Order: sequence, then structure tokens, then C-alpha cells
Amino acid sequence: MGITNKKMRITLPWALDPVRDERGIALVVALLVSALLLLLGGHFMTASMTEKTIASNEVNTARAFYLAEAGVQHAKKSLEALDLSAVLNGTPVFAGGNAVNLAGGNYAVQVTNNIAANGFPRGTIPADLLGSATVDDDDIIVLTSTAAFRNSTQIVETVLQKTSSIPTIPGAVVQVSNGWNDLDYGGGTISGLDESGTCGNQTGAFHRGTTFIGDGPGTLTGTPPERAYDSALDNPIWNDPNAVVAMIEGWMNDPAAVTITANTPPATLGTAANPQITVWDPTSTSTNGGASFTGYGILIMVGRVNLKTSFEFHGLIVAYGGAEMSIEGTGSQVLHGALLAADNGPPSGSEDTEVGVWSGATVNYNCAAIKQYVEQLGGVGGALKVLSWRPR
Repeated sequence: MGITNKKMRITLPWALDPVRDERGIALVVALLVSALLLLLGGHFMTASMTEKTIASNEVNTARAFYLAEAGVQHAKKSLEALDLSAVLNGTPVFAGGNAVNLAGGNYAVQVTNNIAANGFPRGTIPADLLGSATVDDDDIIVLTSTAAFRNSTQIVETVLQKTSSIPTIPGAVVQVSNGWNDLDYGGGTISGLDESGTCGNQTGAFHRGTTFIGDGPGTLTGTPPERAYDSALDNPIWNDPNAVVAMIEGWMNDPAAVTITANTPPATLGTAANPQITVWDPTSTSTNGGASFTGYGILIMVGRVNLKTSFEFHGLIVAYGGAEMSIEGTGSQVLHGALLAADNGPPSGSEDTEVGVWSGATVNYNCAAIKQYVEQLGGVGGALKVLSWRPR
């Protein structure tokens, strides 16, 4: 009897069937991974949008800032040709007003005076002594430019000072020549004490540092009454007859200058609101002593002439091209400002200045008149100097 050895095969049902607790785990893992990816994606998307918003805001802020700066530069250029008091009184800074649309944004400017109510004095910047919100007395103003670009607003403030092509006039009577300077004040009055009280007293008689002859009797006052050019105190132009004469000839050639030749002048040679440059070349050596006029600005007397006409003039009277100019009156001739005589002839030729203030005529140094009526004419187009700048 053969015996067959057969291996026993045991079948375990649980070894062949899937464990019931693991069914669907792949789906769960897939869902968890998907959720995690969704969370990460959402986070990155949110971070990306936030960064984009921050970057966009920074761009808008930068554009608004540069628009505000554009407003400052635009206003500076426009203000060079404007009277600062007029702007304070409401004259638009720009042709269309005070606001401009530009590059998808806009800027608007405001001009105020440097007075106590606006926080002055501030550091080295003084307060306007006049203290008026609508009348400028020191050629310093405050310019504020406010700009907007989309959701951003930026403000820039700058303090500006207007400069002039006319240097500070150092005396009530100023004489600049290559030779001698002769001042006669027989019976006349010359005062370098600033009657406007706005910018300090000056010399009564100022002359280039060559021979000076001062003849009375009359009244000559100032601080001091008379002095020569001093390089430590004075603009170099007052030691250069060529430069002074060139400056005068520049005024004479101004397209707006008014020329008269008659011995009898018009009754008005400029007004306070509209000062003018007047070039007067009378046909004789004496003007009409029976006439009278009022004037504001710069009056240039050409040639050797006696100004006998009664007048009240505010600004600068200039003696040009003649060896002598005199103001000769009976108390009815008053100059508020200064008188300037210059001759650039060579030392061997006609190089002298002679000025006479006779018989009751009066020359009163007036700083405000020079600033308002002379610098406005001779200094148009002058640059604006930045005294301070700050974002707000």
C-alpha cells in the first residue's frame, strides 16, 4: 500500500481579503493632499495679491509725490514773471488757475505769505515784517503743492525767495564813473534813512571809490551820510561803470519801455499798479518848469539836463549819457527811491558824473518803492531761490 505524501495547504480567508479598516484610504489621502494644495495655492494667491496691492500703492504714492514736485517746478517757473503780492491777492499762478491735470493725476498749488500766522520765523527764514497775508514785502513766499494719483495724495511745501537782476541799491544818490563824482545839494535834501522802514537805512551819497566832491549847503543824511564803494559790503557791479551802464541800456532797450522827447512830459509816467520804464530825452537841456507829473518805476534822463518839472516819483531816476544831471525845484520835486548816475567813458575822456539836487528838491531813499516798482521791472524773469523744502 503506497503512501502518498501530500503537503497540507491551509487557506486563511483573512489573508486573501482586504483589511476592512483600510478600504478608501487612498481617497482620503488624495483629498488631504488636494486640500493642502488648495490651502497653499490660496495662501500664495493671497500673498501675491497683497504684494501686488502694496507694489501698486507704492507706485501710486511715488507718482503722486512726483506730481507734487511737478507742481512746485511749474509754479516756480510761473511765479518768476508774476508780482508776488498779486498772487497773494488771488491772481492765478497758472494760466488756467491753480490746478493742473497731468498723467492721470492732478496737482494744485497754494501760495501764502511767510507771516507769523503761518509759522514764521522758521529756522533761518524770517517773518515778513509787514505781517500781511495779501501783500508781500520781502520777496519770500510759501508754496504748497498737493497732488493726487488714484488712491494716493502727497503734499510738498517749499519756501521761495524771488531774486532780481537789479542788485541792492546802496544809497539815496549813487554815482559810478571812471573819474570823479560831483554831488551838489545846494538847498536840496538827500536822505539815506529808509522812509519806508522796511529794510534798514542806507548811505545818503554813495560813490565808486574815486574822487568825490560833495557840495552844500543843503541836507545830506544817511548811515553814514556819505561813503565810497567797499568790496566787503557792496555788489561788485557798483565798482564797474561798464556793467552799470550795460544794465541801464538793457532797461532802455526793454520792448515795454516808453520813450518821450518833448520838454513837457505826460502827466503820468506809470502808476503803482502798472509801473513803467520811461526813457526821457528832452530836446533842450531843461524840462518844462511849469508842468508836473507823477510816476512809478524807472525814469531814465538822457543827456545833460536840468529836471525842472515838478514831480512826485516812486522808484529810480537814472542819469545817462551826460556829464551832468540836476533836479532843480522849489520844494515840489520829490523822489521816493533813489537816484543813479553812471558814466563808462575812459579816464582820458568824458568819465565823470555830476548830480545836483537844488532849491528844495528832495531825494528820500525808499526801499519799498525800489522793491515794488524797480525790481519788478528790471528783475522780471529772475530765478526763485529755494530757502527750504519738506514733504508734508
